Amino acid sequence: MTNGEKPFEQLWNELFWYFDGMTIVTHNAAFDCSALRSTLDASNLDYPDFDYHCTLRLAQEILPLESHTLDAVSKYFKIKLQHHNAESDAKAAALIAIKLCERFIMDSLEELSSVLGFKTGKIFSNTKSYRPFKKK
Repeated sequence: MTNGEKPFEQLWNELFWYFDGMTIVTHNAAFDCSALRSTLDASNLDYPDFDYHCTLRLAQEILPLESHTLDAVSKYFKIKLQHHNAESDAKAAALIAIKLCERFIMDSLEELSSVLGFKTGKIFSNTKSYRPFKKK
């Protein structure tokens, strides 16, 4: 899918602003944030500063499913998903976050995470370090 596209180093200048100072929602933040950090390290690029929440960990905590993969949780909430398509995966994670908040009558993902005992994940630009999204 990336064959013939600009190198990551060039794209990052445009993408950086979608992350820096933002709150990111992902399904399997441990993998996604690790991949981002590894890519930035390999390219010797600056980290953005951002908070993140993981719909996988939240779903594991509260949904009675055998599997909590993105496709399983999307199916549970009847969310259309073209799995492993980046845009579709991102939209599904966002919709899962909304559905989880609605189910528990929470005004925000921060509130839901806190009530369930999770500490918001954070990527720190100045130290190139992170705090994982995890139980308090």
